[in-house]
Amino acid sequence: MNWQDFLTSKWFIGLDAEDQVLVRTAVNLWEKKDSLGEIGDYSFIVFLMAKVYESFIKKYLFDAGLISSELYHSKRFRIGRALNPDVSQNHRDEWWLYDDVVRHCGLEMGNSLWEAWLEGRNRVVHSFPGEDSLISINQAESKVKMLVTTMEKAQVCVAEHKNGEIH
Repeated sequence: MNWQDFLTSKWFIGLDAEDQVLVRTAVNLWEKKDSLGEIGDYSFIVFLMAKVYESFIKKYLFDAGLISSELYHSKRFRIGRALNPDVSQNHRDEWWLYDDVVRHCGLEMGNSLWEAWLEGRNRVVHSFPGEDSLISINQAESKVKMLVTTMEKAQVCVAEHKNGEIH
């Protein structure tokens, strides 16, 4: 994976200026990783991209017509809850969007959005008792690749819907 390619990708170009700064910072850190010496945890690189992913997914949901402008700008809207396929039936309200994503872009996209959020954001940000939370350089690269690949797929789905190619 060539991280410099991020800076010319369609998903990058569609980001706001602040998120572009986060991507550039992640790319710069990645390129300097060998000169940083021994580091026990590379979650700081993944975290930058996880922030970008959250912004991207909110915009994806808005562009796909799955959330309103009000919800898009809300500080109460939670991506993890919205995309969690395991939310119990009695908690599936207008803010639970997994089924909408599946109808809009298919089961694979719904699962990809959730897995990328879970692995590339939630398990990076949170520490769970009894689980190793340190992220190796290889794990960091794998998690970033998952986030980027998912953003690329989501962008394709929105473009297909705008062009009338519905799943």
